[in-house]
Amino acid sequence: QRSSIVIRFLFDKIFGGKMTMYFRILMLIALFTLRPCEGSLDLFRELQCNGTYESSTFATVYKICRGCNLSYIRGDAILDMCLSNCFNSEIFKLCYYYYQRQQTRIDNIRAMVHTLNTRKA
Repeated sequence: QRSSIVIRFLFDKIFGGKMTMYFRILMLIALFTLRPCEGSLDLFRELQCNGTYESSTFATVYKICRGCNLSYIRGDAILDMCLSNCFNSEIFKLCYYYYQRQQTRIDNIRAMVHTLNTRKA
């Protein structure tokens, strides 16, 4: 709630207090869309990943499974299989293949998965 007050204050300063209702609704949607990222550490633990947790790395790799689930293969079972074994499943590899085809800038996903699965020394 504090973050929404800060954002509202900043936009009031920038736009001179003329923020429309439509824009406020869009801001609320954006805030609620970002909220699931807060639970990513819990999901990291639930997946029993044994490596190093980095929120941006986890979010990038999770996005592959989520995007695959929404774009190509619908169903919670597919999402669960993609996430299984901390992103080391055959379904993840399939989703990664589709992800590569759709991205203009390909991230080093394999290194990210390795980071999530390998403890720091």
